[in-house]
This record gives sequence, C-alpha cells and structure tokens, in this order.
Amino acid sequence: MNLHYTAILALLAVGTANGQWAHPRPLTSTLSVNEQGAGGLQDPASNGKGHQGIAKAAGDTVFYDDFANGLAGNNGAGAWSRGGPNGIIWKYDTDGPLGAFSNATEIITSTTAANGFMIFDADRANADTTVTPPTALPNFTTWDGYLVSPALDLTATPNVHLTFQMKMRWCCSTASGHFVDISSDGGATWPTRVNPLQEGHITNADPGTYSVWINMAQAVAGNPSNVKFRIGWEGSFTTNMSHYHWQVDDVALVETEADDMALRNTQYDDYTNNGNVFDGSGANIEYTIYPYGQIREMTLKSKVLNDGTADQTNVNLAVDVTNGGGTSVFTGNNSLASVAVGVLDSIQIDGFTPPAGTTDDYDVAYTLTSDAADARPDDNAKVLSFQVKEFEYAYDLGSRTGRQGNTDAQGNPLEYSVGNIFSIVNDGTAYGVKIALATNTTGQASPVGEQIQGTVYDANLDPVAETDLHTITTNNLNSNGQNKFITLPFLNGLDVTAGDELFVTMQYFGGTAPVYVATSGLSATAAGLLLDPAESTPLFLVSGRPMVRLTFDPSVGIEEADFQSGVGLGQCFPNPAADMVTIPFELKSGARVRMEMHDVSGKLVRVLENSTRAAGAHRLEVHVENMNEGVYFYTLTAGDVRITKRMTVVH
Repeated sequence: MNLHYTAILALLAVGTANGQWAHPRPLTSTLSVNEQGAGGLQDPASNGKGHQGIAKAAGDTVFYDDFANGLAGNNGAGAWSRGGPNGIIWKYDTDGPLGAFSNATEIITSTTAANGFMIFDADRANADTTVTPPTALPNFTTWDGYLVSPALDLTATPNVHLTFQMKMRWCCSTASGHFVDISSDGGATWPTRVNPLQEGHITNADPGTYSVWINMAQAVAGNPSNVKFRIGWEGSFTTNMSHYHWQVDDVALVETEADDMALRNTQYDDYTNNGNVFDGSGANIEYTIYPYGQIREMTLKSKVLNDGTADQTNVNLAVDVTNGGGTSVFTGNNSLASVAVGVLDSIQIDGFTPPAGTTDDYDVAYTLTSDAADARPDDNAKVLSFQVKEFEYAYDLGSRTGRQGNTDAQGNPLEYSVGNIFSIVNDGTAYGVKIALATNTTGQASPVGEQIQGTVYDANLDPVAETDLHTITTNNLNSNGQNKFITLPFLNGLDVTAGDELFVTMQYFGGTAPVYVATSGLSATAAGLLLDPAESTPLFLVSGRPMVRLTFDPSVGIEEADFQSGVGLGQCFPNPAADMVTIPFELKSGARVRMEMHDVSGKLVRVLENSTRAAGAHRLEVHVENMNEGVYFYTLTAGDVRITKRMTVVH
C-alpha cells in the first residue's frame, strides 16, 4: 500500500460522519408486533414444501419460505427462532421500517412482500414510537439479534446455495456487522460466517432490494443432516451500528449447478472495493475522469470464482475497450488453465493506456468463459466506464444523488472538510477545485450567503493548498440529478509529485445554516472522507462520492464572459491581495501581449508583461507587498483587444 495513503487511513475514526453514537439502554416496550403472518402462499418455483432429504437436480429448490406465516414458517420443515440478546427485534412485518431516521417508504420490494417479510428494525428500537412521527431516543444502543432457520436435513442435497432477497441500511459504523452464519450441528456452534452484502453496499447507503447467493456446500460437508443457518445483525461486531434496518424475504436453498463461474471485484484501475484492501502495486482508486497529465496504464482485471460443483478448465477473461464513438481501441484476454471448485482466483490483462492528449469516453467490457457452458451466465459479463479529459480529475459519477454535511444532534452546522483522495502518478501543477453543493431540505435554513473554500490536505492532514473564500448563491445549489460546479482557483498553483495522495476537499467553517456537498454514487471504502477538526480522531468515511474535483486547468478563474475576440482575462486572486496576486489570461491564438497596472487616477504603476505568448492558458504572479493599499486596475492588451479588471491591495 502507498505509504502516503496509509498515513491518511491511520487517522480514520471508526464511525461515519454525521452519525449517531451508541450508548447502552434497556429494550423499549414498543416492539410488540403480531408474529403470525398471512399464510397460504406456496413456493412459486416448485410443487409445495418439504423437499428436505430428497435428491434434487441442479437448480431445483430444496427449501423455501416466503414468511407468509411469520416465524411459524411456511416451508414444510418447521418454525424459525430468534437468537442473541436482542433477537426479539426480528419481527414479521408488512409495512416497512418505522423509526426516527427511516420510514415505510423504505419497504423491501421482494417477490412476495405483499404477504409479509422479516425485519430487524434497529431504528425503531432506538426511537420513541409513542409519538408521531417517531423521535430518536437521547441515547442509542447497538443491538445483537439473529433470525434462525429450522433444522434441515441436507444429506441428499449437500451442494446447495442459500439465496434470499434483502433490503438493508445501517449507520453509523464503517464496518458492516451483518452476517449469515452456518451450522452443521443444529446450531450448537456456528463455525462458518459469510458477509452477504453485495459489492459496493456501504455504510449509510440503501442500494435497494437485491438477492444474495451464498454457497453452503463446504460449510455443511461435515454433517449435512443437521444444518441451520442464521441471519444476524451484530452491532457488537463493530462500533456505533445502531440504525437503520434489515429486511429479508423469499429465503431458499437451491441445488448448486455443476458449471457456474462468476466475476468478482472487476476493475479498470488498481483498487478493489472490498474494505481497506488495495490489490496491486499502488493505492489507486478507480476514478471516473482522468486528466491528461494523470493518465496511467489501466489495470484491467477481475477476480473469478468457481461457484459450481465441477472444476472448470480454460477459464478465460476477455476485455474489449471501446471509445465514445463505439470503436474498439483495445482487446485482450488472459486465461487460467483450471479453477477448482470453491476457488477465488484472479486474471489480469495488461497493455491498455488511453492515448495521450485525447479527450474521450471509454467502456471496458469484461466477458468470462470456460470450456463448459455456464448455467448462470448473468454474472459472467460486466461493463465499466471512465473518461479522459484535458484537465479534470474526478471520482464522482457526474450528477447529484445525495448529499454530505456535518451537524450536531440538533441539526446545527459544524465545521468540516469533505472530499476525495486523489492519487498522483505524474508530476504536474494543479490550479484549483470544482465543488457541487446540495440544496437544503425544507425546514433547514438556506445556505445562501454562507462561505466555503477549497482546501487540499497532505497525508498528515496538513493543508498544502487553498482557494479564496466563496460566498454561496442560489445558483450554486444542486437538487437531485443536477451537476452545477463552482470552480475555485488556488491562491497559488499546487505542484504535485508522482506518488502523492492528496485529500481534496470543500471546507466549511460553520455558520448559521448547514452546508452540504452534493454526492454522486457510492464511495469505495476510504475513498471519500470527512474531516471534523473537533474530533480527537478527525477522519470519517462517507458513503457517497463527494462532488469535489481537482483541476489542472491553468485558466481557472476565467469565465466565458471574460472573453473578447479570443482573448480572455480572468479575475485576479486572491482579491483583495496582501503579498502575491495571480492574474489568469488565455489566448485562443498566439499574440503580442502587454499587461499594465494603473491606480485609480489612471497613472501607470507597473508594466507586468510585454512579450509574445503562444495560444493557451497563462498566469502572471505579481508581488504586491510593497504597493500602497488601495484600488488598482490591470489591463491586458493583445492585438486589437483591450480588457481591464479591478483589484484591491490591503496589508
């Protein structure tokens, strides 16, 4: 792992930003819910229940329960039970979660949700539900509770997969305390533990309803005649996992197919998102936009899992990279001679570097094959996308899907910095940040008039670059789906060095109204971070990708309105200035240029530039520490174009 990034990770707190902290308290009496379901629904995939002990063909259902009878079971094998000190929180439900932070609109959309499902409603258990709407209790508890299956005889069908549909959100730990445990001694011990979360499901995020697919064959091989599994919310596994909910429905055991290969952790850069695991030579996060100066050879690879019951031969991963015009610009493949049952291996294809100096969009299509036809081909193909632009470096997905801020328990705004880690692979100079802000919700004070700035931190969380303050306007704010960015130039250009890991942020110093950064997509662990200077351990993971970008554009500070006939003169920064001021200008064509500074009387004070400049973006850095305080005007003359702007010097 890159040592710079290791230093940043060492400063991480165990919780996530804007979280609710946990303190022990007794279970409330608001959890009494009818434990019996509606009853009556049969397994839609087979002719009834009670398949245990009967040999099955690959793909057949061995066990199924839709929870139409609640804990009593609708499966032909027996009732479910609850375990752990807070197992009572597992309930039969039909109307979704209920608490201070979640509501019935977050209900699972499983196949048979209409006849009921099981829910671990941690949010409700930490709320006062005697009032409407429910309100958060002053102290939160982390709960441990398990939903335990009936005992199953799988002697005739030991090669099975467990599948169920789930919807889950949790807060406020960085780690997930959600598990499926498997026992082959009737629940006396639980030696096999599996995390059921799909790739990318992280803290405080709700990706919707999805299906789990868990291979149980190895776990039950020792004694398949007395199998149980349990679905567990285990707050004690981590810290502060006090909210929200876990909904489960349509649980089944399915006889495993012989030939079933699957892609896992597919990527185009040298980062894998399964926790703090960096797979390869560096700590490069997969960015959505790469600038010309930070192009690197892409790492086209994937883990491959043999999830069937037969060894696979000639396992091949093929990639096809197409550009924005649909033209294939790179193809490659690599193979493994064989992959044994249950083995997770990896295949990498080298050789693709986006062409230098070319703006384009790229799709990378991955296809996994072997000698045998795959029985479940849906997880054998994947397409990932990224862009290359001249100056832009981005991690977000492009338009607002959420927001991230920092407030106390009463909603009062707190100081914070939030942004992304950017890995530097080539030396260069960055000139500013681009920030997208989110609207506040109804009832919150408007952030218009509050001030922010862009700040870049090194691995020790020391600031190494900052912008001038920016006052928020209504036009700066983004509702969901929007992507309006504020571009803020650094007070001085930031020289970056290959191997650097920079924390690029929007910084808010607190005020009268909360200020939120827009987020876009789900962040990989330790990619999006929030710095709270009031905390002893100041860094927190954030679940969304902050819409905070790094720009290498030397023309930052020049807007469209600043151009006349192909000549652009930007507003100097900082303004007012005390020691040094930067004046950006841009030429669409090469020209003889002259830059002059005059005082308010029109007297020429200094000639700042008098030379021929090539087409492109330029900057003048001017020392003003020995100038008198006051208002001055700087004028750019290029050919027949003459543009003047105002600046102020203060000491």
